[in-house]
Amino acid sequence: MRLPTRQAIRDVMLANSVKPIFVVLDITEETLSGRTLGAEEPKLARRIMGEKLADIQKPMVEEKDVVLVNSMYDVDQVFTLIMEGIQKQVPKV
Repeated sequence: MRLPTRQAIRDVMLANSVKPIFVVLDITEETLSGRTLGAEEPKLARRIMGEKLADIQKPMVEEKDVVLVNSMYDVDQVFTLIMEGIQKQVPKV
């Protein structure tokens, strides 16, 4: 999800006293290309790549409510990293 979309969601949630936590998949252009360009229709594959490249921008340093997860990890590793990232952001009661 692109930064303007995250910011819009963040603004609405914070206005309602809800702290957002975003999980962003960290994927390289090469990995994304390998997963996308296998489409049967080359024009469609190029269009998808163009749109997806805009989506893979890493979060800005100021975005403290983002958990960045490596796309090469398996599901168990991703789950563990997400839970650890959330625990760091949720205050202990």
